[in-house]
Amino acid sequence: MFIAGAVELGILLEELSEEQWNLTGEFIRSYRKFFKELLGGDNYPEQKGLWGRKSWQFKQCDTTVEIVINIFKK
Repeated sequence: MFIAGAVELGILLEELSEEQWNLTGEFIRSYRKFFKELLGGDNYPEQKGLWGRKSWQFKQCDTTVEIVINIFKK
């Protein structure tokens, strides 16, 4: 999801700072904790079994893009 978010925003790997790389690694290793610290929420949308509605998958995609935007603003 994270890589798709970066591609969606047209972010080039060559343009990343060391801080952005570190934040990216933190998100990938511990996305729930990172989500809580960055966006102040406890409910990172994630799949638990089968999704009953497509809206949950879209919510996860939108949330991940929001996190990518926040990381690359730094």
